[in-house]
Amino acid sequence: MSSWFTALINLGGLWAGVATQAYLASVLIVVMALVNEVDWNPTSGEQYAIYLGIIVFGLGSSLLSGSTSTRRLDSSMTWISILGLGTFAITILAMAKPKASAVSNRIWLQ
Repeated sequence: MSSWFTALINLGGLWAGVATQAYLASVLIVVMALVNEVDWNPTSGEQYAIYLGIIVFGLGSSLLSGSTSTRRLDSSMTWISILGLGTFAITILAMAKPKASAVSNRIWLQ
């Protein structure tokens, strides 16, 4: 009976991990869109749609990959994640507006 409870708690942890990852990914997508389009006001429904899209895409890619291509899928997703992170970092830095100089901020604080 204790093994059943252990498995149930483990399953709940897996669900929570997937939900957290999808939520944080949807927040990242919304923030990246807001960096480029300042006038857009995302609603909670739009963010939830992005969240559900990530969940459905993740589930679909897992179910369709099969057991033989899992190792290739893992290594390719690792490289896609690394390249995507680099692309996001470069894009956000390139699209950022220039900041005010430190002298003007110092005068404002006095």
